[in-house]
Amino acid sequence: MIFKMHKTKNFITPKALWYFLSKILTIYPISFISILLMSSPIFAQDILIKVENAKYFDKNHNLFSGTYVEYYENGVKKLEMNIKNGELDSTTTLYYLNGQVMEIRSYRKGLMDGKWVKYNANGKILSIAEYKNDKKHGTWLIYDEEGNLRYEMHYLEGVKCGTWKNFNKEGKVVESRNFDINCN
Repeated sequence: MIFKMHKTKNFITPKALWYFLSKILTIYPISFISILLMSSPIFAQDILIKVENAKYFDKNHNLFSGTYVEYYENGVKKLEMNIKNGELDSTTTLYYLNGQVMEIRSYRKGLMDGKWVKYNANGKILSIAEYKNDKKHGTWLIYDEEGNLRYEMHYLEGVKCGTWKNFNKEGKVVESRNFDINCN
């Protein structure tokens, strides 16, 4: 599978980027995205991305390694992603049009691994999730727009575990469910 990133005024169009990402990425249930390039940050207008078997290649069919940075048409950073040996690796950060951080994701050797955090446009945390080797793992927290914790969930290598809780706006547990599997 090969995708060409189309340019408009030296920037990749949002429609082309979304199409590309929707075809190749596993999107986190509360949304998240990623890709990357050679040793130093480069700009979208300088690239042709080839994706084969979830590996990232440059136009010379060499595996990407490095940082990919993309900007909105107003010059504000849109996303910053890292690839190592053709695989997503390290942190990927997405930004709102105003420059505020939207999402921070963590990858290791092409797999979701580590903490993922999503923010609203005002900078409040909406969710914190953890992955290990591409599986849900650890504590997941979901907040409302005002920053109130609404859900607490736990996973052990992709399996629901421990006690899950649902909170009201005042922070009081209104519902809980205990899974028979211990999270340790």
